Amino acid sequence: MEKRVFTVLDYPEVGKKTGRYTGSSPAQVAHKVFNKLCKKYNFYDNEGGTKYLVFYLEDVSSKKVYPFIGTPVVLHKPIEVNYGNNTLKINHRNIVTKYTKDMVEVFSNQPEKSM
Repeated sequence: MEKRVFTVLDYPEVGKKTGRYTGSSPAQVAHKVFNKLCKKYNFYDNEGGTKYLVFYLEDVSSKKVYPFIGTPVVLHKPIEVNYGNNTLKINHRNIVTKYTKDMVEVFSNQPEKSM
């Protein structure tokens, strides 16, 4: 499958495009972007379940905009993964999905873009 190039819209300020992310689908790139934003802003504590991030990806070649919403979920029991000689503990999972028109009413404090 052919790699596509995407950029993040309205980040870090409205009207600005940031980054060049490659992937085979918008969903794959959305996970990459959300993971990067979580690390940059230390966006891991979601104890009340109210933290979420709405962001928009634009396909560089077609100029089509893809809206996504993501939230970190803290795991009740950490997952241990052996990586080489080290054991890593995973304490959270990031959930990223398409941001649909139906979700706009639920998350009403975010502006709606053409979807």
